[in-house]
Amino acid sequence: MDCLRRAVVLSDCRLKDARFRWPRDPHGDGLRGLYANGFDFSKPAVIDFKVYFEAWPAHRDAMLRLCREYSSVSSCGTDDECGGFLEFQVYALLTYELVTSTTDYVTELMSPYRGACLSWGVEFARPQLDEVFTLETADNPNLVHSL
Repeated sequence: MDCLRRAVVLSDCRLKDARFRWPRDPHGDGLRGLYANGFDFSKPAVIDFKVYFEAWPAHRDAMLRLCREYSSVSSCGTDDECGGFLEFQVYALLTYELVTSTTDYVTELMSPYRGACLSWGVEFARPQLDEVFTLETADNPNLVHSL
């Protein structure tokens, strides 16, 4: 396990761009995983945040208060023991600072309702190899160009 920790630290130190050096915590781990899978941090993305509560459904005032801060709030029920959560989205550049400040702020905002913002995520498609067919390749299928 110690070797694995050293490998993570070394890999972060080798990154030339300081923007991609994140603390060793769950948020930093998530960002490192996205980086390793080719996420483009230079473009804004839709970031989903989830707020969980000790008791579900969440108090009506909790949703109203969250709606005043974020326009895209929805109530999501689940079939597990959690019962459900509130979800909202932010469209922005994904940074460690954005993630930590948003989760901390929303947790503080939801604390009177026994709620906490415990997770975030983004959806992205890894670049795929597309085949381009031109007039030249129509006659010779061995001349397929890849982007």
